[in-house]
Amino acid sequence: MAQKSWRMIKQKPVVQLVMTLFAICITVVVILSAASNFTTTLNPGLAVALNPLNTSARIYKLTDQFSKPTIDVETSNLKELAIQGIMYDPLDARLFSLLGVANERQNNIGAAQKNYIQALSLLPTEIHALERRFFYNLSAAKFVKAVSQADIILRRWPAKWVDVQPYMPELLRDKGAYDEALKLFSINSTGRQRLIFSLRRDQRSIAIARRLIRDWHAQGIDDLQLSINFITKRLIQIKDYLNAYRLFFGTLDSEKRRHSGYVFNGNFDLEPSGNQFDWQVPNQAGLNAEIRKIRIEGNSAENFENVFMIKFLDSPVRFSRVLQSLILPPSNFTMKLTYSTQDLKTKKPIKFQIECRDKNTPLAAISFQPGNNEKKQIEIKFEVPVSNCTLQQLKISNDNFVESWKNRYSGTLLLHNIAISLDGV
Repeated sequence: MAQKSWRMIKQKPVVQLVMTLFAICITVVVILSAASNFTTTLNPGLAVALNPLNTSARIYKLTDQFSKPTIDVETSNLKELAIQGIMYDPLDARLFSLLGVANERQNNIGAAQKNYIQALSLLPTEIHALERRFFYNLSAAKFVKAVSQADIILRRWPAKWVDVQPYMPELLRDKGAYDEALKLFSINSTGRQRLIFSLRRDQRSIAIARRLIRDWHAQGIDDLQLSINFITKRLIQIKDYLNAYRLFFGTLDSEKRRHSGYVFNGNFDLEPSGNQFDWQVPNQAGLNAEIRKIRIEGNSAENFENVFMIKFLDSPVRFSRVLQSLILPPSNFTMKLTYSTQDLKTKKPIKFQIECRDKNTPLAAISFQPGNNEKKQIEIKFEVPVSNCTLQQLKISNDNFVESWKNRYSGTLLLHNIAISLDGV
Protein backbone atom coordinates (compact mmCIF):
# COMPACT_ATOMS: atom_id res chain seq x y z
CA MET A 1 0.00 0.00 0.00
CA ALA A 2 2.79 2.40 0.88
CA GLN A 3 4.64 1.58 -2.36
CA LYS A 4 1.51 2.31 -4.43
CA SER A 5 1.06 5.72 -2.79
CA TRP A 6 4.71 6.53 -3.45
CA ARG A 7 4.33 5.68 -7.17
CA MET A 8 1.27 7.93 -7.49
CA ILE A 9 3.10 10.84 -5.85
CA LYS A 10 6.08 10.26 -8.13
CA GLN A 11 3.87 10.17 -11.35
CA LYS A 12 1.79 13.26 -10.52
CA PRO A 13 4.37 15.88 -11.64
CA VAL A 14 4.70 14.03 -15.01
CA VAL A 15 0.93 14.18 -15.58
CA GLN A 16 0.88 17.83 -14.63
CA LEU A 17 3.74 18.56 -17.06
CA VAL A 18 1.92 16.78 -19.92
CA MET A 19 -1.27 18.65 -19.21
CA THR A 20 0.60 21.97 -19.05
CA LEU A 21 2.33 21.32 -22.39
CA PHE A 22 -1.01 20.34 -23.93
CA ALA A 23 -2.61 23.54 -22.66
CA ILE A 24 0.29 25.57 -24.07
CA CYS A 25 -0.13 23.88 -27.47
CA ILE A 26 -3.84 24.58 -27.49
CA THR A 27 -3.17 28.21 -26.57
CA VAL A 28 -0.60 28.56 -29.36
CA VAL A 29 -3.01 27.02 -31.87
CA VAL A 30 -5.77 29.39 -30.76
CA ILE A 31 -3.46 32.41 -30.97
CA LEU A 32 -2.18 31.39 -34.41
CA SER A 33 -5.73 30.75 -35.61
CA ALA A 34 -6.88 34.13 -34.33
CA ALA A 35 -3.88 35.84 -35.90
CA SER A 36 -4.56 34.01 -39.17
CA ASN A 37 -8.21 35.06 -39.17
CA PHE A 38 -7.19 38.66 -38.45
CA THR A 39 -4.81 38.77 -41.41
CA THR A 40 -7.08 36.84 -43.85
CA THR A 41 -7.78 39.85 -46.05
CA LEU A 42 -4.86 42.07 -44.98
CA ASN A 43 -2.16 39.51 -45.77
CA PRO A 44 -3.64 36.21 -46.96
CA GLY A 45 -0.20 34.68 -47.57
CA LEU A 46 0.78 35.22 -43.93
CA ALA A 47 -2.65 34.00 -42.84
CA VAL A 48 -2.11 30.69 -44.66
CA ALA A 49 1.39 30.34 -43.18
CA LEU A 50 -0.02 30.88 -39.67
CA ASN A 51 -2.89 28.45 -40.25
CA PRO A 52 -2.89 26.13 -43.29
CA LEU A 53 -6.54 25.30 -42.51
CA ASN A 54 -7.62 28.89 -43.22
CA THR A 55 -9.38 28.17 -46.53
CA SER A 56 -10.72 31.71 -46.89
CA ALA A 57 -7.20 33.16 -46.75
CA ARG A 58 -5.97 30.60 -49.27
CA ILE A 59 -8.78 31.56 -51.66
CA TYR A 60 -8.09 35.28 -51.16
CA LYS A 61 -4.44 34.72 -52.03
CA LEU A 62 -5.17 32.58 -55.07
CA THR A 63 -7.88 34.93 -56.36
CA ASP A 64 -5.63 37.96 -55.94
CA GLN A 65 -2.70 36.30 -57.71
CA PHE A 66 -4.84 34.96 -60.55
CA SER A 67 -6.29 38.43 -61.14
CA LYS A 68 -2.84 39.39 -62.48
CA PRO A 69 -0.63 37.89 -65.21
CA THR A 70 1.61 35.12 -63.86
CA ILE A 71 4.76 33.47 -65.15
CA ASP A 72 5.11 29.67 -65.29
CA VAL A 73 6.89 29.35 -61.94
CA GLU A 74 4.28 31.49 -60.17
CA THR A 75 1.46 29.51 -61.75
CA SER A 76 3.04 26.23 -60.58
CA ASN A 77 3.37 27.58 -57.02
CA LEU A 78 -0.25 28.75 -57.04
CA LYS A 79 -1.35 25.39 -58.39
CA GLU A 80 0.44 23.66 -55.51
CA LEU A 81 -1.24 26.08 -53.10
CA ALA A 82 -4.65 25.08 -54.48
CA ILE A 83 -3.85 21.36 -54.31
CA GLN A 84 -2.76 21.71 -50.67
CA GLY A 85 -6.01 23.53 -49.94
CA ILE A 86 -8.03 20.70 -51.47
CA MET A 87 -6.16 18.23 -49.22
CA TYR A 88 -7.22 20.24 -46.15
CA ASP A 89 -10.74 21.07 -47.40
CA PRO A 90 -11.82 18.68 -50.18
CA LEU A 91 -15.43 19.92 -50.17
CA ASP A 92 -14.78 23.56 -51.08
CA ALA A 93 -15.81 24.05 -54.71
CA ARG A 94 -13.87 27.32 -55.01
CA LEU A 95 -10.53 25.53 -54.57
CA PHE A 96 -11.29 23.17 -57.47
CA SER A 97 -12.31 26.16 -59.56
CA LEU A 98 -9.04 27.97 -58.78
CA LEU A 99 -7.10 24.82 -59.56
CA GLY A 100 -8.87 24.92 -62.91
CA VAL A 101 -7.56 28.46 -63.46
CA ALA A 102 -4.01 27.25 -62.82
CA ASN A 103 -4.42 24.40 -65.29
CA GLU A 104 -5.87 26.76 -67.90
CA ARG A 105 -2.84 29.03 -67.54
CA GLN A 106 -0.65 26.03 -68.14
CA ASN A 107 -2.76 25.21 -71.19
CA ASN A 108 -4.06 22.00 -69.62
CA ILE A 109 -7.58 22.64 -70.91
CA GLY A 110 -8.88 19.12 -70.36
CA ALA A 111 -7.65 19.05 -66.75
CA ALA A 112 -9.07 22.51 -66.14
CA GLN A 113 -12.52 21.49 -67.40
CA LYS A 114 -12.46 18.44 -65.11
CA ASN A 115 -11.67 20.77 -62.22
CA TYR A 116 -14.63 23.01 -63.13
CA ILE A 117 -16.93 20.00 -63.44
CA GLN A 118 -15.80 18.83 -59.98
CA ALA A 119 -16.40 22.32 -58.58
CA LEU A 120 -19.94 22.37 -59.97
CA SER A 121 -20.65 18.89 -58.62
CA LEU A 122 -19.87 20.27 -55.16
CA LEU A 123 -21.61 23.62 -55.68
CA PRO A 124 -23.73 23.97 -58.87
CA THR A 125 -23.68 27.79 -58.59
CA GLU A 126 -19.90 28.31 -58.27
CA ILE A 127 -19.63 31.35 -60.49
CA HIS A 128 -16.14 31.05 -61.96
CA ALA A 129 -16.65 27.39 -62.88
CA LEU A 130 -20.06 28.25 -64.34
CA GLU A 131 -18.62 30.96 -66.58
CA ARG A 132 -15.70 28.83 -67.73
CA ARG A 133 -17.98 25.91 -68.52
CA PHE A 134 -20.33 28.26 -70.40
CA PHE A 135 -17.53 29.56 -72.64
CA TYR A 136 -16.06 26.08 -73.13
CA ASN A 137 -19.43 24.62 -74.16
CA LEU A 138 -20.00 27.59 -76.44
CA SER A 139 -16.67 26.99 -78.18
CA ALA A 140 -17.33 23.24 -78.37
CA ALA A 141 -20.79 23.83 -79.95
CA LYS A 142 -22.50 22.27 -76.91
CA PHE A 143 -25.16 24.96 -77.09
CA VAL A 144 -27.88 23.34 -74.99
CA LYS A 145 -25.50 22.96 -72.02
CA ALA A 146 -24.32 26.55 -72.50
CA VAL A 147 -27.92 27.83 -72.28
CA SER A 148 -28.45 25.85 -69.09
CA GLN A 149 -25.38 27.49 -67.54
CA ALA A 150 -26.47 30.93 -68.74
CA ASP A 151 -29.81 30.42 -67.01
CA ILE A 152 -28.12 29.53 -63.69
CA ILE A 153 -25.80 32.54 -63.96
CA LEU A 154 -28.74 34.89 -64.52
CA ARG A 155 -30.79 33.49 -61.63
CA ARG A 156 -27.97 33.14 -59.08
CA TRP A 157 -25.52 35.83 -60.22
CA PRO A 158 -27.57 38.49 -62.07
CA ALA A 159 -24.67 40.98 -61.94
CA LYS A 160 -22.57 38.52 -63.98
CA TRP A 161 -25.15 38.34 -66.76
CA VAL A 162 -23.28 41.14 -68.56
CA ASP A 163 -20.46 38.66 -69.22
CA VAL A 164 -22.83 36.20 -70.89
CA GLN A 165 -25.48 38.27 -72.67
CA PRO A 166 -23.36 39.36 -75.71
CA TYR A 167 -23.18 35.70 -76.75
CA MET A 168 -26.90 34.94 -76.48
CA PRO A 169 -27.93 36.11 -79.99
CA GLU A 170 -25.46 33.77 -81.69
CA LEU A 171 -26.20 30.96 -79.24
CA LEU A 172 -29.97 31.05 -79.75
CA ARG A 173 -29.68 30.65 -83.50
CA ASP A 174 -29.22 26.96 -82.73
CA LYS A 175 -32.59 25.19 -82.57
CA GLY A 176 -31.71 23.04 -79.56
CA ALA A 177 -30.39 26.03 -77.63
CA TYR A 178 -33.49 28.06 -78.58
CA ASP A 179 -35.83 25.32 -77.32
CA GLU A 180 -33.85 25.06 -74.07
CA ALA A 181 -33.97 28.83 -73.53
CA LEU A 182 -37.70 28.87 -74.29
CA LYS A 183 -38.21 26.31 -71.52
CA LEU A 184 -35.75 27.52 -68.88
CA PHE A 185 -36.35 31.27 -69.14
CA SER A 186 -40.13 30.86 -69.16
CA ILE A 187 -40.09 30.29 -65.41
CA ASN A 188 -39.06 33.77 -64.27
CA SER A 189 -40.36 37.11 -65.61
CA THR A 190 -37.16 39.01 -64.77
CA GLY A 191 -35.11 36.37 -66.57
CA ARG A 192 -37.33 36.65 -69.64
CA GLN A 193 -36.93 40.42 -69.73
CA ARG A 194 -33.14 40.24 -69.35
CA LEU A 195 -32.91 37.64 -72.13
CA ILE A 196 -35.09 39.72 -74.47
CA PHE A 197 -33.00 42.81 -73.70
CA SER A 198 -29.85 40.89 -74.68
CA LEU A 199 -31.40 40.28 -78.12
CA ARG A 200 -31.71 43.95 -79.07
CA ARG A 201 -28.52 44.20 -81.14
CA ASP A 202 -29.60 43.81 -84.77
CA GLN A 203 -32.44 42.62 -86.97
CA ARG A 204 -31.48 38.93 -86.72
CA SER A 205 -31.29 39.07 -82.92
CA ILE A 206 -34.56 40.98 -82.68
CA ALA A 207 -36.20 38.32 -84.85
CA ILE A 208 -35.23 35.72 -82.20
CA ALA A 209 -36.72 37.96 -79.49
CA ARG A 210 -39.98 38.28 -81.43
CA ARG A 211 -40.16 34.51 -81.81
CA LEU A 212 -39.54 33.93 -78.09
CA ILE A 213 -42.26 36.40 -77.14
CA ARG A 214 -44.76 34.85 -79.55
CA ASP A 215 -43.97 31.32 -78.31
CA TRP A 216 -44.27 32.34 -74.65
CA HIS A 217 -47.53 34.09 -75.46
CA ALA A 218 -48.80 30.91 -77.12
CA GLN A 219 -47.91 29.00 -73.93
CA GLY A 220 -50.24 31.30 -71.97
CA ILE A 221 -47.56 33.39 -70.25
CA ASP A 222 -49.25 36.75 -69.77
CA ASP A 223 -46.68 39.07 -68.12
CA LEU A 224 -44.83 39.82 -71.35
CA GLN A 225 -45.88 43.45 -71.83
CA LEU A 226 -42.53 45.05 -70.95
CA SER A 227 -40.73 42.75 -73.38
CA ILE A 228 -43.34 43.38 -76.09
CA ASN A 229 -43.02 47.13 -75.63
CA PHE A 230 -39.22 47.01 -75.70
CA ILE A 231 -38.99 44.97 -78.91
CA THR A 232 -41.77 47.00 -80.55
CA LYS A 233 -39.77 50.16 -79.84
CA ARG A 234 -36.56 48.62 -81.21
CA LEU A 235 -38.35 47.50 -84.39
CA ILE A 236 -39.66 51.02 -84.89
CA GLN A 237 -36.16 52.41 -84.32
CA ILE A 238 -34.80 50.24 -87.13
CA LYS A 239 -37.88 51.13 -89.25
CA ASP A 240 -39.27 47.60 -89.35
CA TYR A 241 -42.74 49.01 -88.80
CA LEU A 242 -44.86 46.12 -90.04
CA ASN A 243 -43.19 43.55 -87.79
CA ALA A 244 -43.48 45.98 -84.88
CA TYR A 245 -47.23 46.20 -85.39
CA ARG A 246 -47.56 42.44 -85.95
CA LEU A 247 -45.85 41.81 -82.61
CA PHE A 248 -48.17 44.26 -80.83
CA PHE A 249 -51.36 43.02 -82.45
CA GLY A 250 -50.39 39.33 -82.38
CA THR A 251 -49.93 39.34 -78.61
CA LEU A 252 -53.28 41.01 -77.78
CA ASP A 253 -55.78 38.78 -76.02
CA SER A 254 -59.27 38.34 -77.49
CA GLU A 255 -60.78 41.02 -75.24
CA LYS A 256 -58.25 43.67 -76.28
CA ARG A 257 -58.56 42.78 -79.95
CA ARG A 258 -62.17 43.98 -79.81
CA HIS A 259 -60.76 47.47 -79.26
CA SER A 260 -58.43 47.38 -82.23
CA GLY A 261 -58.91 49.27 -85.46
CA TYR A 262 -56.99 51.92 -87.34
CA VAL A 263 -56.89 53.64 -83.93
CA PHE A 264 -56.37 51.26 -81.02
CA ASN A 265 -58.68 51.74 -78.01
CA GLY A 266 -60.31 54.80 -79.58
CA ASN A 267 -62.93 54.94 -76.78
CA PHE A 268 -60.23 54.80 -74.04
CA ASP A 269 -61.85 51.77 -72.41
CA LEU A 270 -58.52 50.01 -71.68
CA GLU A 271 -55.64 50.97 -69.42
CA PRO A 272 -52.63 52.07 -71.51
CA SER A 273 -50.09 49.27 -71.96
CA GLY A 274 -47.10 51.53 -72.67
CA ASN A 275 -46.79 50.22 -76.22
CA GLN A 276 -46.22 52.73 -78.99
CA PHE A 277 -49.28 51.41 -80.86
CA ASP A 278 -51.33 52.14 -77.72
CA TRP A 279 -52.02 55.49 -76.06
CA GLN A 280 -48.96 57.30 -74.71
CA VAL A 281 -49.84 59.49 -71.73
CA PRO A 282 -47.79 62.74 -71.65
CA ASN A 283 -45.80 63.37 -68.50
CA GLN A 284 -44.25 66.81 -68.12
CA ALA A 285 -44.30 69.92 -65.96
CA GLY A 286 -47.24 72.25 -66.49
CA LEU A 287 -49.90 69.60 -67.18
CA ASN A 288 -51.40 66.41 -65.84
CA ALA A 289 -52.62 63.76 -68.26
CA GLU A 290 -54.46 60.50 -67.64
CA ILE A 291 -57.13 58.18 -68.95
CA ARG A 292 -59.92 58.20 -66.41
CA LYS A 293 -63.63 57.53 -65.93
CA ILE A 294 -65.93 60.57 -65.61
CA ARG A 295 -69.64 61.01 -64.97
CA ILE A 296 -71.57 62.34 -67.95
CA GLU A 297 -75.25 62.72 -66.94
CA GLY A 298 -77.54 61.15 -64.37
CA ASN A 299 -76.57 59.03 -61.36
CA SER A 300 -76.65 55.46 -62.68
CA ALA A 301 -73.51 53.44 -63.18
CA GLU A 302 -74.12 53.45 -66.96
CA ASN A 303 -73.67 57.21 -67.13
CA PHE A 304 -69.90 57.08 -67.01
CA GLU A 305 -67.36 57.08 -69.78
CA ASN A 306 -63.61 56.93 -70.10
CA VAL A 307 -61.81 59.97 -71.48
CA PHE A 308 -58.27 61.09 -72.21
CA MET A 309 -57.98 64.06 -69.86
CA ILE A 310 -55.29 66.74 -70.09
CA LYS A 311 -55.42 69.30 -67.28
CA PHE A 312 -53.27 72.43 -67.60
CA LEU A 313 -51.86 73.87 -64.37
CA ASP A 314 -52.00 77.63 -65.07
CA SER A 315 -48.34 77.86 -66.05
CA PRO A 316 -46.33 78.25 -69.26
CA VAL A 317 -46.06 74.94 -71.04
CA ARG A 318 -44.67 73.98 -74.43
CA PHE A 319 -45.39 70.48 -75.64
CA SER A 320 -45.38 68.27 -78.70
CA ARG A 321 -46.29 64.73 -77.78
CA VAL A 322 -46.96 61.61 -79.83
CA LEU A 323 -50.08 59.96 -78.43
CA GLN A 324 -50.19 56.81 -80.58
CA SER A 325 -48.44 55.27 -83.60
CA LEU A 326 -50.53 53.89 -86.45
CA ILE A 327 -50.10 51.90 -89.62
CA LEU A 328 -52.50 53.02 -92.36
CA PRO A 329 -52.28 51.79 -95.95
CA PRO A 330 -51.95 54.37 -98.73
CA SER A 331 -55.55 55.56 -99.30
CA ASN A 332 -58.14 58.19 -98.37
CA PHE A 333 -59.44 58.28 -94.79
CA THR A 334 -61.80 60.18 -92.52
CA MET A 335 -60.88 60.97 -88.92
CA LYS A 336 -63.63 61.73 -86.40
CA LEU A 337 -62.70 63.20 -83.05
CA THR A 338 -65.05 64.05 -80.17
CA TYR A 339 -63.82 66.43 -77.47
CA SER A 340 -64.96 68.85 -74.78
CA THR A 341 -63.27 71.57 -72.72
CA GLN A 342 -63.65 73.03 -69.23
CA ASP A 343 -62.42 76.62 -68.72
CA LEU A 344 -59.66 76.01 -71.25
CA LYS A 345 -57.43 79.07 -71.65
CA THR A 346 -54.62 79.01 -74.19
CA LYS A 347 -52.22 81.55 -75.68
CA LYS A 348 -51.72 79.46 -78.81
CA PRO A 349 -54.15 76.87 -80.17
CA ILE A 350 -53.77 73.30 -79.03
CA LYS A 351 -53.54 71.15 -82.14
CA PHE A 352 -54.31 67.51 -82.71
CA GLN A 353 -52.80 66.12 -85.90
CA ILE A 354 -51.92 62.98 -87.78
CA GLU A 355 -48.56 62.95 -89.52
CA CYS A 356 -46.09 60.71 -91.32
CA ARG A 357 -43.46 59.72 -88.78
CA ASP A 358 -40.37 59.56 -90.97
CA LYS A 359 -40.65 63.09 -92.30
CA ASN A 360 -43.02 64.61 -89.70
CA THR A 361 -45.26 65.55 -92.63
CA PRO A 362 -48.74 66.62 -91.41
CA LEU A 363 -51.64 64.80 -93.07
CA ALA A 364 -54.48 66.45 -91.13
CA ALA A 365 -54.81 68.82 -88.16
CA ILE A 366 -57.55 69.94 -85.76
CA SER A 367 -57.46 72.93 -83.38
CA PHE A 368 -59.42 72.77 -80.11
CA GLN A 369 -61.61 75.72 -79.19
CA PRO A 370 -60.81 77.30 -75.79
CA GLY A 371 -63.43 78.11 -73.14
CA ASN A 372 -66.25 75.78 -72.07
CA ASN A 373 -67.43 73.45 -74.76
CA GLU A 374 -69.87 70.61 -74.57
CA LYS A 375 -69.04 67.54 -76.64
CA LYS A 376 -68.04 68.57 -80.14
CA GLN A 377 -67.32 66.19 -82.98
CA ILE A 378 -64.90 67.21 -85.69
CA GLU A 379 -64.59 65.31 -88.94
CA ILE A 380 -61.65 65.73 -91.28
CA LYS A 381 -60.53 63.90 -94.42
CA PHE A 382 -56.93 63.12 -95.29
CA GLU A 383 -54.85 61.02 -97.65
CA VAL A 384 -51.95 58.72 -96.81
CA PRO A 385 -49.36 58.92 -99.62
CA VAL A 386 -47.92 55.88 -101.34
CA SER A 387 -44.29 56.57 -100.35
CA ASN A 388 -42.41 57.74 -97.25
CA CYS A 389 -45.37 57.26 -94.92
CA THR A 390 -45.45 53.63 -93.76
CA LEU A 391 -45.85 54.67 -90.12
CA GLN A 392 -48.13 57.46 -88.94
CA GLN A 393 -48.62 59.02 -85.53
CA LEU A 394 -51.27 60.97 -83.66
CA LYS A 395 -49.74 64.03 -82.03
CA ILE A 396 -50.91 66.81 -79.74
CA SER A 397 -48.96 70.07 -79.57
CA ASN A 398 -49.15 73.83 -79.10
CA ASP A 399 -46.32 74.80 -81.46
CA ASN A 400 -43.29 76.74 -80.28
CA PHE A 401 -43.70 79.90 -78.23
CA VAL A 402 -41.87 81.92 -75.57
CA GLU A 403 -42.29 80.32 -72.15
CA SER A 404 -43.35 83.45 -70.29
CA TRP A 405 -45.78 83.76 -67.37
CA LYS A 406 -47.87 85.86 -69.72
CA ASN A 407 -48.34 82.73 -71.84
CA ARG A 408 -50.04 80.44 -69.35
CA TYR A 409 -52.29 77.48 -70.06
CA SER A 410 -55.12 76.49 -67.74
CA GLY A 411 -58.31 74.45 -67.78
CA THR A 412 -59.05 70.94 -69.03
CA LEU A 413 -59.23 69.26 -72.43
CA LEU A 414 -61.17 66.00 -72.67
CA LEU A 415 -60.83 63.61 -75.63
CA HIS A 416 -63.90 61.36 -75.72
CA ASN A 417 -63.42 59.34 -78.87
CA ILE A 418 -61.08 59.12 -81.87
CA ALA A 419 -61.80 56.96 -84.90
CA ILE A 420 -60.32 56.66 -88.39
CA SER A 421 -62.24 55.00 -91.22
CA LEU A 422 -61.36 54.14 -94.79
CA ASP A 423 -63.33 56.20 -97.30
CA GLY A 424 -65.62 54.34 -99.65
CA VAL A 425 -65.98 51.26 -97.40
